[in-house]
Amino acid sequence: MVRRERRQALQEALDDLQRYRKTFSRGRLLVERDLQRMVLQALYTAVQACLDEALEICRQRGLDTGSRYREAFIALGRDGVIDAELAARLADWASFRNVLAHFYPVVDMKRVWDALGEIEDLLAFQDILQQD
Repeated sequence: MVRRERRQALQEALDDLQRYRKTFSRGRLLVERDLQRMVLQALYTAVQACLDEALEICRQRGLDTGSRYREAFIALGRDGVIDAELAARLADWASFRNVLAHFYPVVDMKRVWDALGEIEDLLAFQDILQQD
């Protein structure tokens, strides 16, 4: 049940992010606080759902994930569950998740705009999950 709900949340967040990417300009994101909060929440939800799924797969396979979130993706890459290059990029998303979660000290909205253009990695991971 939790897994289905998490995957639904991932789908909805990715749908929102794709829509935001097409609908809003960089300039608007840089100045509109409500838009910033929408995008930040969708990014956080998408990345966290991917992380939770990665951790679950690692647990099922008995893979060591270390003490950092990014290690879950690296472990999946080492085990051949996902491509090693994709795993490295997803590990970077895990680090970005920490910035989003802990808001330290202030999230760079220019980087957030760039992230909107890089969600293909999250979409690729979602495709892998759907094969499961």
